[in-house]
Amino acid sequence: YPEWDTFAPFGGYKQSGNGREYADWAIHDFLEVKGIIGYAA
Repeated sequence: YPEWDTFAPFGGYKQSGNGREYADWAIHDFLEVKGIIGYAA
Protein backbone atom coordinates (compact mmCIF):
# COMPACT_ATOMS: atom_id res chain seq x y z
CA TYR A 1 0.00 0.00 0.00
CA PRO A 2 1.25 3.53 -0.70
CA GLU A 3 1.97 6.02 2.07
CA TRP A 4 -0.95 8.25 3.07
CA ASP A 5 -1.46 11.18 5.37
CA THR A 6 -3.20 9.93 8.52
CA PHE A 7 -4.78 13.35 9.07
CA ALA A 8 -6.39 13.48 5.63
CA PRO A 9 -10.11 14.29 5.99
CA PHE A 10 -11.40 11.85 3.41
CA GLY A 11 -13.06 8.51 3.51
CA GLY A 12 -14.96 6.04 1.46
CA TYR A 13 -15.77 2.38 1.22
CA LYS A 14 -13.30 -0.50 1.30
CA GLN A 15 -9.72 0.56 0.45
CA SER A 16 -10.70 4.15 -0.35
CA GLY A 17 -11.50 4.70 3.33
CA ASN A 18 -7.95 4.19 4.67
CA GLY A 19 -7.67 7.79 5.84
CA ARG A 20 -10.84 7.45 7.88
CA GLU A 21 -9.69 4.49 9.99
CA TYR A 22 -6.18 5.73 10.66
CA ALA A 23 -6.92 9.36 11.56
CA ASP A 24 -6.54 10.29 15.24
CA TRP A 25 -9.95 11.96 15.42
CA ALA A 26 -11.70 8.95 13.87
CA ILE A 27 -11.28 6.75 16.95
CA HIS A 28 -14.66 8.08 18.15
CA ASP A 29 -16.35 6.15 15.34
CA PHE A 30 -15.19 2.93 16.99
CA LEU A 31 -16.06 3.85 20.60
CA GLU A 32 -19.32 3.20 22.38
CA VAL A 33 -20.60 4.18 25.84
CA LYS A 34 -21.52 1.25 28.05
CA GLY A 35 -23.17 1.30 31.47
CA ILE A 36 -22.13 -1.27 34.06
CA ILE A 37 -24.30 -2.03 37.09
CA GLY A 38 -23.07 -4.15 39.97
CA TYR A 39 -23.43 -4.80 43.68
CA ALA A 40 -21.18 -3.15 46.27
CA ALA A 41 -19.07 -5.64 48.23
